[in-house]
Amino acid sequence: MSTVHSFCRSPLAFLRLMIFAVFVFGDTAVVAEDFPKLNQQIDSTSHPVGGGTCATQRTGAWLADGGIVIEIQRPKQQCRFYILHLVLDGERIPLAAVDGNFYRGKQWVNNGVTQEMMYEWTEDSGKLFFRTQREIDPSKIHGILEIYCKGSDCLNEAAAVQAEAAAAQAWLNCTNVQPQNSLVGSWQVTFKGLTEPRTLVISKECATSSGAALQAAFGSPQGQGPIVAEIRLVANQRQLVFVTGIGSKIVAGEQPDGHFQGTSTSKNGKANEVTIVRISEAELKRIAQPTSAPPPASQ
Repeated sequence: MSTVHSFCRSPLAFLRLMIFAVFVFGDTAVVAEDFPKLNQQIDSTSHPVGGGTCATQRTGAWLADGGIVIEIQRPKQQCRFYILHLVLDGERIPLAAVDGNFYRGKQWVNNGVTQEMMYEWTEDSGKLFFRTQREIDPSKIHGILEIYCKGSDCLNEAAAVQAEAAAAQAWLNCTNVQPQNSLVGSWQVTFKGLTEPRTLVISKECATSSGAALQAAFGSPQGQGPIVAEIRLVANQRQLVFVTGIGSKIVAGEQPDGHFQGTSTSKNGKANEVTIVRISEAELKRIAQPTSAPPPASQ
């Protein structure tokens, strides 16, 4: 089990964590104001989820504005989680919001960066919102994955684990993109009006009938998290499409010189211009160290 999970799942450590969150972050309750209104229920079947102290049931699924809502019963034993994904037709969708039936606290600060959120049930059941723009087929809901949890007390669903394995095998058997069209490498993502750029690192491509699926990570120059990304062919132009960890959807078209230009739309609908430019590994390392000395004037 990882150090993070060993710390967070310890009752004493979690109590210290909550006290720390109260006095340092002032964030002692679930923020549910962004939780969407439920529309149509599409699944009421009970599905087993998790193991060990986190063994429980997934008991409902609803279509909601901007995504899908999943209901999970509180386990009989004490269980906490911090990074959940929903596996939908082989695609990972990160948790976007929880309802008011969860307690939320932040983890410690590491080198000035606040770590992931930790959640715990406060009622007999709670609802989770996963943001996606794709059409949802209830039969393609494979279930919940607790990312990076390697122990027995995890909220992993068997069908989701199997779908992940099948997807991994598909990547091993995929058709590579032609080298001259490859986007593998590092990219700098600049948003209009924001001084600090973000980075997109594409590690692998798999050609599809509509473009290409991408294995990628997105975030600050100091570190990136996994995202779902793809290339779409639209009117003979390649479009780079992905959703960031905070739910902003980026759609950018390839320009004649190879960079991508487009729009980032936040989860509340606010749009902003975005530019994505390929950078070298050396440049990625340089911008990841903002305090490093500037290059000589001759360079």
